[in-house]
Amino acid sequence: MVARERRDGRGGRVPRFDRRVVVVLVAIVAASVVGHLVVYPHLPEVVPTHWNAAGVVDQRSPKALSLVLDLLPIPMAGLFWLVPRIDPNGGNFEDFWGFYQGFVVVLTVFVCALSWMVDLAALGVLPHEGSGFVGIAVPLGVGLLFVWIGNYLPRVRQNYTMGVKTPWALADPENWRRTQRFGGKCFVVMGVGLIVFGFVASALSDEAAAAGIVAIALIPMAAMYLYSYLTWRKAGGR
Repeated sequence: MVARERRDGRGGRVPRFDRRVVVVLVAIVAASVVGHLVVYPHLPEVVPTHWNAAGVVDQRSPKALSLVLDLLPIPMAGLFWLVPRIDPNGGNFEDFWGFYQGFVVVLTVFVCALSWMVDLAALGVLPHEGSGFVGIAVPLGVGLLFVWIGNYLPRVRQNYTMGVKTPWALADPENWRRTQRFGGKCFVVMGVGLIVFGFVASALSDEAAAAGIVAIALIPMAAMYLYSYLTWRKAGGR
């Protein structure tokens, strides 16, 4: 059974995070942050902070900048807790609360993993920067995340935070339902596109890689908005 807390702006009750989820999140974030603080004194003064599409380091920064990414999971976790409580349709989260909690855990783990790429690369633990490991691992991780989201997106009910939030979908429950179903397929396409991109990016020029990322992201997004708009027009929208 889903625990509930306060009412949202429309009188619905906002669910409460399962204690086990809270314990897992606190453990993950605490372990990551403490680990970073232990490793920090051993980092060189300048660390890798950006990789190009081929997985080669193309930007380095003072190691103090890495602390921003190291500590990011803390405010992010707070934001995840706050979102359902400030969303006008926060009560609708109850219908997809299991997915939302899973999303919070998965994204937190993903961000923590990204934060360790800087430290491990700086310490020479990651494969050589010319191996393309980062160029494959990051698109693969993001792509799998998108595929997972796409499979659950049709279960998301109207809200102002998660899902494909077009003006027409927010105004009409049926448009929302249809848009999320179509959007779920688009997210899967984006995810598969990113996975494929990760394996071919090293053979592309920087310009071609940038164009590929833009196409993978913008074409499905434009398709989602167009679908939602056409659904609204078909339903008699003016």
